[in-house]
Amino acid sequence: QHYDANLSGVFIQELGLPEPDVHLDVGTDTHSRQTARIMMAFEDVCKARAPDLVVVAGDVNSTLAAALAAAKENIPVAHVEAGLRSFDRTMPEEVNRRLTDHLSELLFTTEETGNENLRREGVPEDRVHFAGNCMVDTLRSHLEEAEGRQPWRGFGLERGPDSSDPHEMQAHEWREHLNAFVDTFLKVWRLSKPVIAAVNGYALAGACELVQVCDVKIASDRAVLGEPEIRAGLGPPLLITPFSVNLAMAKEMLLTGDTVDAHEAARIGLVNRVVPHDDLMAECERVATKISRMSEVGVRMTKLSVNRALEGMGFLSAVETNVELMTHFDISVSPEQQEFNAIREEKGLRAALDWRDARFRDI
Repeated sequence: QHYDANLSGVFIQELGLPEPDVHLDVGTDTHSRQTARIMMAFEDVCKARAPDLVVVAGDVNSTLAAALAAAKENIPVAHVEAGLRSFDRTMPEEVNRRLTDHLSELLFTTEETGNENLRREGVPEDRVHFAGNCMVDTLRSHLEEAEGRQPWRGFGLERGPDSSDPHEMQAHEWREHLNAFVDTFLKVWRLSKPVIAAVNGYALAGACELVQVCDVKIASDRAVLGEPEIRAGLGPPLLITPFSVNLAMAKEMLLTGDTVDAHEAARIGLVNRVVPHDDLMAECERVATKISRMSEVGVRMTKLSVNRALEGMGFLSAVETNVELMTHFDISVSPEQQEFNAIREEKGLRAALDWRDARFRDI
């Protein structure tokens, strides 16, 4: 995909990969011309080396070009990260991955939805092999080394004049900052089309509120939700949790900063339901497909009427009032905030978060 030192050579060095035997020396061009130039260069390599198999990865122009050149030379192709789909033909990557999959004899998928997509497109099942996500494998194998380097300490970063630390700002400045968050959330709320949240991993603080403002929320069994920022002396800018869960649970979450796993989130109403991690996107696509077959006018009016019902119960008034309350709460300085900020400045955010959570581990 890339061919200069900063976007290509650095990965070869940092990941301990062997130097390439061949450089095709194809630079920037239009998609068609670049693909054609890669095909021409790679065809020469195939003729000279006569490989038994060509392995291509991902969905960039090099992926498709190498697969096409190999297929023209009757060389079998194996595709790593096969079966992924955005279902958007305007994306060059979508064209590349679809064509590469159908040129390949061996297709190595990263998740169950990839298997399902290939099955639906008629790819014989004996060609498809679930291999897992090699990028995640790479990350895990190099994580200790990456953390040991502490790269964040090497950039000499300074807090800028537009710092959004609340205790350093006046009330009107922080109010403006909070209103920007609220406006973003309410754009999702007011969007005429339904928004489906695929909750995978941690959805905390503002992310938890963003999930709640979506219309349908499907969570992976690995998801964690909550408002832990409260433990560091900050409040939720969008007070939607009391409208998502019952009053008692809303108060407990917002008074303690506790987080909940996906199944508990579904039980109390933060999300609609939980599915296995590998089935998350397929389930979201299934719900989206079901909604898409409904009357467009009916879908728009239904979302609007449900939103209006909640607004009639005081949702927007609560949001407006909460901005004022959180403005003064956030800019006040408590001993907990002072300690958190001191640790963050001296040792970094990770250490400050560890300090914050350690105070509650024995409870």
